[in-house]
Amino acid sequence: MKKLHFAWIEQIHSFDTAEERAAYIEKQTALAQRKRQAPVQVIAEWVMDDGRFALRIRKPYNGNEMDEFGSNH
Repeated sequence: MKKLHFAWIEQIHSFDTAEERAAYIEKQTALAQRKRQAPVQVIAEWVMDDGRFALRIRKPYNGNEMDEFGSNH
């Protein structure tokens, strides 16, 4: 029988400054703590050709917990 253990949303964001990027991560982490969810996982960070800062993240979908199924896969 099939069972869904975990679902997440993966997103790529771009920011004008590194400070703006850091503030976004901090805000998302605080939000997850208030909701008692797993924090945002940063998959990759890079500087784009135009100088903007990019961030690829993964976060829980519908309040799922990132446990053994979601944290390393």
